Amino acid sequence: GEAGGWGRAPPAARLLRARPARRNAAPALSSKGFAVDLGLEYSLPAKLLKGDLSTGFTLRNFGSKMGYFRQKYDLPLTGQGGLAYRPAWLPKSLGALLAVDYRGVRGGGSGLLVGAEFDVMKTVALRVGSRGREGGSDVTFGVGVTLKNIALDYAYMDPGQSLGATHRISLGFRTGRILPSPEQSD
Repeated sequence: GEAGGWGRAPPAARLLRARPARRNAAPALSSKGFAVDLGLEYSLPAKLLKGDLSTGFTLRNFGSKMGYFRQKYDLPLTGQGGLAYRPAWLPKSLGALLAVDYRGVRGGGSGLLVGAEFDVMKTVALRVGSRGREGGSDVTFGVGVTLKNIALDYAYMDPGQSLGATHRISLGFRTGRILPSPEQSD
């Protein structure tokens, strides 16, 4: 399917993304639908918690029903919210980020998600997570590479369904000016 995104960053909050979606079940059978993904993120001042804390919420697959032949089906409407914390008391070279989320899916499938990210270089991050559910492997792994305004991310997971292992690759572009981090401006 196709996807596009848009984001705008006010001082402490930002819209994560909105995207239209077209989903096909199989080449011989196709269906069209429209959905948007909306999200908000808010960062709290680092001085309060001896580290950076942000919170966010997303609503995914909010939109029309999909139709096959004469039947209509709901898209899997998903709400997710969580916290991410980058402790300032850990060595900066470690670049640790800890996260916990709760995800709820229309019709079931809700659960707690936890994860961590570690910067191994200024441009490379290793990630590990757990989806806290039964069936299939619970652990996910990933790596991300960021160069200026381009990000390439890879993730591996076993959803425990008939598809088996899943490999996800994403390429992201950040538009606008690239501002130096506080460490670089000193």
